[in-house]
Amino acid sequence: MKRRAFTLIELLVVIAIIAILAAILFPVFARAKVQAQKTANLNNLKQDGLGTISYTADYDDSFPPLQSAVNGYSEDVLGATATVVNNTRPRGVLIQPYTKNYLLLRHPLDPQAKDSTLYRAFDGTLQTVALNQQIFASYRTNHGYNYYTLAPMTVNNIATFPNQIYSFGRRTTAITEPARTIMHVDSVWDTTTAGAPIGGGNWFAQLPWGASGPPGGFFSAAVVVYFGPWQAAVTDPFRFGYAWDFDKGVVQMAMSDGSAKTLNVNALGGGCSPSKEACTTVDWSRFLWGGHPG
Repeated sequence: MKRRAFTLIELLVVIAIIAILAAILFPVFARAKVQAQKTANLNNLKQDGLGTISYTADYDDSFPPLQSAVNGYSEDVLGATATVVNNTRPRGVLIQPYTKNYLLLRHPLDPQAKDSTLYRAFDGTLQTVALNQQIFASYRTNHGYNYYTLAPMTVNNIATFPNQIYSFGRRTTAITEPARTIMHVDSVWDTTTAGAPIGGGNWFAQLPWGASGPPGGFFSAAVVVYFGPWQAAVTDPFRFGYAWDFDKGVVQMAMSDGSAKTLNVNALGGGCSPSKEACTTVDWSRFLWGGHPG
């Protein structure tokens, strides 16, 4: 029998069809993977939020501090000497008895959320002691804490900042609209000049107003530690106060009632223009950072 092979044209047609299918399906598969990672992250945020709420039940109905220490305060937190490492307990460590999982503090879409990055001290030194690894992984968590509203930081002497930093959790009953008040949100430590995330996440997130605080204020501006207004540059990690859209245009967060949600990143500035150093008016119906009138 005469055997007939594929002609060159037939082979090229088959290759072209395969290429077209690949071009159609590969982006779909990639997007499906991103969606799965977003779902996992939303679940992580929710579990972290529920762990934080469980903490309040055991600690006089108060939110956990941004950081705590054996001796009552954390010295030179930004320098983080070995003594500080041994004494300091960031929020992520404080809630571990309730969550029992440090991995949920990481964002699946953050390329830097890995041991080699998160186990580094502020000076870049890779930690090898398990306790220190847990502490710095909690400082570099992708869940930035809304400390200004839930657990404001104060200092014993403003002239000695960042020494003697205190953070005290507010009572849950002080949050008038917990379902619309951010507890923690996707966050980033820093960015490259091209705007790519580096260093993991940040253990706190900032509100979109300047040091003068909100209209009327709900803390004393003389002692509350605040790191300044949001920046305009899209490559700046302070564009949304260290909150970060790893899936561009979308950010996820846990609210103070334990729920979790996905929103457009611009919702973070809702009700208060981030272009101003001090917010003179607030639309409380769109504002997500707390302080809502009772």
